[in-house]
Amino acid sequence: MRLLIVPHATAVKIRTRAGELARALGELGHQVDVLRHCVPAPGLSTIGKIQWNLREVFGLQQPTPLSERVRAIYIPSCYRIPRLDSILANRGMRRLADGAYDVIHSAAYGRESVPVPRTARFVYDLVDDHADGYRQLGQPDLAARIDEFVRDQIKRADVVTVSALHLQEIVRQRFARDSVYVPNGVNIAAIRASGPRPSSSSAQRVGYMGGLDTYVNIRVVVAALEKLRAAGRNVELDIIGDGEAIRNWTPPAWVRLLGFRPPDEIPTLMQSFAVGLLPFELCSLTDAALPLKVLEHGAARQWVVASPIRELRLQQFPWVLLTPLDADAWAQAVAQALDAPWPANADAVVERFDWRNVAEMLLGAVTASAPVGRERRHE
Repeated sequence: MRLLIVPHATAVKIRTRAGELARALGELGHQVDVLRHCVPAPGLSTIGKIQWNLREVFGLQQPTPLSERVRAIYIPSCYRIPRLDSILANRGMRRLADGAYDVIHSAAYGRESVPVPRTARFVYDLVDDHADGYRQLGQPDLAARIDEFVRDQIKRADVVTVSALHLQEIVRQRFARDSVYVPNGVNIAAIRASGPRPSSSSAQRVGYMGGLDTYVNIRVVVAALEKLRAAGRNVELDIIGDGEAIRNWTPPAWVRLLGFRPPDEIPTLMQSFAVGLLPFELCSLTDAALPLKVLEHGAARQWVVASPIRELRLQQFPWVLLTPLDADAWAQAVAQALDAPWPANADAVVERFDWRNVAEMLLGAVTASAPVGRERRHE
């Protein structure tokens, strides 16, 4: 089977659902193209930006092999010229649609609408409540455009998949469609093959890894750990990632900001954690998410202290302590997680989320689906 995967964010270079699904599908023997578009390197001069855009406008970048059966393919883009960027994207997508794909799997929510040949199955993958998230951020016009785009994609789809249980409710209530739960996953073998990082410190390390958007409340974590340190526990915090939540912040000496790290470094870096942290504020974006990091900590047999976002309440993972964003509550939960043995049933739960199992769920959803969107696609 030949598949085209369109991620919800085509310029993101961290580990993503799309990239991990593509790798697992390739290991199962399928040919997979993953759509990406290039972004200019930071710090380019004006002349450098002009040169970069000219290269993008007049030629498609050559595909890049990612593994034996998986490659990244590129559509042109134009730096900060939205109208031209849209024209280039549409032209590139039309070219891609000429490929002999059996399945086109798209999680796009406002830019890349793929013209789907009648011979291909179209899977729309909802990975977030994008529209309501932007609505809560005070951008109602953008939210309305996203809602219209997603509604059209779901109408055209032969099958709708969702990455979280809560998103099934949203698809049913908002778009009047049934959907198939194809969760996020974890590369268990990669996590467990990484040996622990050597450390000269006797401290117990807890860690956060991932994007640091404004809804990540690192300040509550620091306040909680300060309480534990005042009570005599030698606990320190590592933060892997970057973003607005820690921008212009000077942390205490016992907090290490490790910055962005390439995806292949993550399994080794996280081995020094005794406990993983997920301090999300509750909102539409976080309530609809099944974070990869929660599953990765599970694969590493690490307890997680997390905010009670809706998806984690629904999942009830045995290694996750759901805790309101309060410093006293988090101090108590982190101490409990540091001292608790690994739950006996946790490994069996984690195994269900291995990316190969998730990829097989996706293939099963595709082959079992009736082509209900085939005529709608060309209305």
